[in-house]
Amino acid sequence: MIQLRLNKERKIILVIGGILLAWGVLYRLVPVYQELIPQHNEIELKKEQIIKFQKRIQTKEGLEKKQLALTKKLEQLKQGLLRGQTPALSAVSMQNRLNEIADSIALEVQAVRVLKSKPIENTEFISVPVQFSTRLTIRQLKRLLYKIETAESFLQVANLVLKKSGEGMPVQLQVTMTVTGLMQKSGGV
Repeated sequence: MIQLRLNKERKIILVIGGILLAWGVLYRLVPVYQELIPQHNEIELKKEQIIKFQKRIQTKEGLEKKQLALTKKLEQLKQGLLRGQTPALSAVSMQNRLNEIADSIALEVQAVRVLKSKPIENTEFISVPVQFSTRLTIRQLKRLLYKIETAESFLQVANLVLKKSGEGMPVQLQVTMTVTGLMQKSGGV
């Protein structure tokens, strides 16, 4: 066997070399060990990320359902638009509807005038106004306004001028009313 004679200096150098070698091995292997065994905090962070992603997926599904419902509602609402390829044809459609309403409450329309249609800013719709005049009682006026506002088409009273007409009971009113309807710019529904 070989005997090594080590003096005190060589022993110190060997001990320091062994310590440095052990430190180098630990320095090299500790990151590998940490990758093999994930830290508790990393597991929690990954769980939180997974929960966030699941919530986003659920939100997306909810948004898709809302979009489908809104699309159906939009199609239903488009049924209330005036039909006609041009504003003039839509105005005729609205005049016919107003005449039906007037007939249902025994009114005689004295004058009808189609006003200039106007595009509504930032939308795909055109406002089509029609002005008409008639003589009626307060009760008939109430019924007329109700029927216009609840019509299948989206009709709205934009302007209303009332003047008392004659004496006696029931009170007669001379009414000039502007009613507007909506149509799509591309024409008809």
